Amino acid sequence: MSGAAVWAGTACSGRVGGESRRSCGGSRVRALTAPHERMTVAPTRTMTAEAVALQHYLDAQRASALAILDGLTDEQLRTPVLASGWTPLGLIKHLGYAERYWFQTMFSGTAVEVPWPDDDEDRMTSAHPVAEVFAFYGEQCERGNAVLAATPLDAKPVGCHGGDPRGRGF
Repeated sequence: MSGAAVWAGTACSGRVGGESRRSCGGSRVRALTAPHERMTVAPTRTMTAEAVALQHYLDAQRASALAILDGLTDEQLRTPVLASGWTPLGLIKHLGYAERYWFQTMFSGTAVEVPWPDDDEDRMTSAHPVAEVFAFYGEQCERGNAVLAATPLDAKPVGCHGGDPRGRGF
């Protein structure tokens, strides 16, 4: 697929505000009803049925978040839609940080550096390029699936909950 990005096994492409970004184009019905086709990390032989079900559920929720925002312009992604000031792009950034925190920081005890190490902007918005925020979210989802594939569900978390949600300061 030249020119198209692939995230979670679904062809994703799009241009928003003159800028490429990952979006789940195509049939939303397919995106919501065939999570096994979107899995970035295939279940391993050692994954329990419960872990496989959890991965399918998470992939469906991730695809839903992207499908809801599919087709929004750069301006729409950056426009607050709640009285709190939260923007759709800020939501995707937040979801990326949540994936990173729970799967990497909590379950693995370590997390890869974020693309914005000195990010001090409001957590409900984002001034970062749209493509960068969507790529960050996709990468965190892929890493989350990799942790899920390698970690038994009954494993004790390695990290300590209660620190900085960005995974710093532990």
